[in-house]
Amino acid sequence: MMHKERIWDIKEYNSQKADYLAEELNISPMVTGILLERGLQDAASMRDFLYGSAAPFHDPFLLKDMQRSVERIERALAAGEQITVYGDYDVDGISASSLLYLYLKQRGGRVATYIPQRKSEGYGLNDEALKNIAEKGTTLVITVDCGISGLHEVANAPKSLDIIITDHHTVPEVLPPAYAIINAKQRDCGYPFKHLSGVG
Repeated sequence: MMHKERIWDIKEYNSQKADYLAEELNISPMVTGILLERGLQDAASMRDFLYGSAAPFHDPFLLKDMQRSVERIERALAAGEQITVYGDYDVDGISASSLLYLYLKQRGGRVATYIPQRKSEGYGLNDEALKNIAEKGTTLVITVDCGISGLHEVANAPKSLDIIITDHHTVPEVLPPAYAIINAKQRDCGYPFKHLSGVG
């Protein structure tokens, strides 16, 4: 049996600076070297990157349609509406689905999750799933990590469904006619950080 040899290509960095920062942060100089190469030049920025900062996010209400979405979700919770969190089958989508499901449950919501079968349903929203979700009594669908490219599916969804899209993928020219769309990459979105993941 032949073994493939792995070749590591480690970029050059200021090893003295990496050693100094590694000692200050009590981590490996290899890690501080990588962080130096990625543009983090001091202990404070490295500490924030590795461990998070006290206030890591901007005001979420800077996201376009956040206020509208929150108000719709609050109405659904107050009225006991059935809410379905529609996720994606990757790690981002599953963690986002779990996080939102647990939060809504904690708030006393009637909530279910739906994650499409990768092989039979493919990525994102699909007509049959939305029809079945509506037939089971859902009136509010919140997508996580998907939906921004679902123009056809949202346009053809049962009229009994309000759909809130939360996504981080590239925004198409024509947006789905959803109740609200939260995606920092929208042209008219004032949220400063444009690279949130779906779960973010």
